[in-house]
This record gives sequence, C-alpha cells and structure tokens, in this order.
Amino acid sequence: MKFKGSNGVGSKFTKSKLIDDNKVIDEYSNTIELSSNTSPDHQESLSQYHKDGGFMQTNKERADFATDTDNLAITNRSTNASMRDYDKKVWLEKTDKMVLQIKKDLI
Repeated sequence: MKFKGSNGVGSKFTKSKLIDDNKVIDEYSNTIELSSNTSPDHQESLSQYHKDGGFMQTNKERADFATDTDNLAITNRSTNASMRDYDKKVWLEKTDKMVLQIKKDLI
C-alpha cells in the first residue's frame, strides 16, 4: 500500500480526477478544490474493513483492498481528517450536530 510520492496509488488516483492542471471536484461536497488541498478517502474505512473480517485475509488481499480505486473518493484534506475511521453515516450525523451547535452558539 503506497500513497506517498508521485507514483503512489493515491497520487495516480488524484491525477485521474483532474478537471484542469491542478483542480478536482470534491466527491463529498461537489465543490472544486485545488488538488494539493485534497486526499483520497477510503469510502469504507480500513478500520471497518478490518472489523468486517479483513484481518483474516492475506497481506495481498488487504493491500488490494487498501489500494482499490473503486473504494476511494477525492475530498478536502480537512474533511478527510475529520472522518477518521467513522462510518460515513455516523460522521455525517456528528458533523450535522456540530454545525447545529455552532449555529446555536452564534445566536
């Protein structure tokens, strides 16, 4: 599993999503982002994969899952970092609650 550098899976995946020299569409927010501000996100987290039985697979099968571009989505780095290993639905619920709390605090 290699994501770092210009020849890694993540870098190649990002390059495949370019809409011009250095911009991509964030697959979660549908906004245009500089590719340098994004990173590939595992739609099913590696942690969840492990919990669902991935730990029983061979090293090659685990590496294949980790680098499967069908399980990657381009998103803003801060969004990706905020998701951690949460299930996407759980993350969205937490995010919605945070936004509501911020709005309440501003009123």
